[in-house]
Amino acid sequence: MEQEGSRGRGKNKRFWTYEEDNVLIKYLHELSCDPRWKGESGFKSGYMNKLEEMIKSALPNCGLRADPHIESRIKHWSEKYSAMAEMLALSGFGWDAEKKMLQAEKVVFDEWAKAHKKAKGLYGVPFLHYETLAEIYAKDKATGDLSESFVGAIDSMDIEIANNTMTIDSDEDDVNSTTHSTHSTHSTHSTQSTTQSLKRPMKKEFDNATSKKTKLKDFKGKGKGQKVENVDELVASLHSTSESFGKIFEDINANLGTMANAWSKAEEREQKMDDKVNKVLEEVMKLDGISPSEALEVATILMAEEHKLRIFYQAPSNLKKQYVLDLLKKK
Repeated sequence: MEQEGSRGRGKNKRFWTYEEDNVLIKYLHELSCDPRWKGESGFKSGYMNKLEEMIKSALPNCGLRADPHIESRIKHWSEKYSAMAEMLALSGFGWDAEKKMLQAEKVVFDEWAKAHKKAKGLYGVPFLHYETLAEIYAKDKATGDLSESFVGAIDSMDIEIANNTMTIDSDEDDVNSTTHSTHSTHSTHSTQSTTQSLKRPMKKEFDNATSKKTKLKDFKGKGKGQKVENVDELVASLHSTSESFGKIFEDINANLGTMANAWSKAEEREQKMDDKVNKVLEEVMKLDGISPSEALEVATILMAEEHKLRIFYQAPSNLKKQYVLDLLKKK
C-alpha cells in the first residue's frame, strides 16, 4: 500500500513510514473497541487528539499531530478500505488471506477502477491493514448506510477542509503529505483563482438581474385597472432578466468544469507519485548485491524523503546502485 497521507490536495505534506502506519492502525483499533471512544454512530469527538497522545507515547519524535496528519491519514485508509470492501462484495473479486492481496483479473479491476478512483493502488500490492480496518469499520458498513466512522467521517472532514482552506491539495502535512508539496501549491493557487473568477461574473450578472427585477415591480405598482402603457418594455425586461439568470448558470457551469479539471490533474500527479512509492521496494530489490534487509532500509529512506525518491527514479540505471549504497553509508 502507498505510504501516503494528505490534507486537502497538496499543502503541508509528509511521508508516513511503515512503523507510523502500524502504530496508527493499532491504536485506532484499540479505540474502536473502547465504548468511551466509539459508539453505534462512529468514533466520538476528540478521538483524534487521543490518537495523537497514544502515538506520541510510542513514537516520541515522530511529530505527528491530530490535525492535519492523523486526520488525513485516517481519511486515506478509510477510503482505501471502502474501495476494497466494495470490490470484495462483487463477483470477480476475492481476497488472498496469505498474501493480504486482492484477487482479480487485471482487466476486471481496471474496468471497475475507472469509476472508482479511490481503488487506485490496490491491485497487485499487499494491503496489510485491510483485515484490521475491517474490524474497525465493518460494523458501520454492515448497517447499510455507511455511517459516521466511514464515509460519513470522510465527508465531514472534506467539509471542514473546504471551510478552512478552500484549496486543492493531497493529504496532509504528511507524505503528502506525501506526496508532493510542489504540485500542491500550484493546485491551491489554481483553485483560489478559479473561485475568485467565479464570484466576479456571478455578482455582476446577479446585480443586473436584480435591477431588472426592480423595474418589473414598478410596473406592478401602477394599481388595479391601470394599463401598462409600454407592453413591449415589460416583455423586454422579462426576456432580459431570463437571459441574465441564464448567464449566471453558464458561468457557474464553466467554472465548475475548470475546478473539476484542476482536481483531475492534481489526482493524476498524485497517482504517478503513488505508483513510484508502491514500486520502490521492488526496484531496489532488482539491484545486484543488495540484500533484502538493505533493500527494506533503503525503501524506508526513499519513502520518507520525497526528494531522494525522485533522485532514485531519475538516476540512470548504472548510478542507482551507487546512490543506494551511499544512502546506506549515511544511515
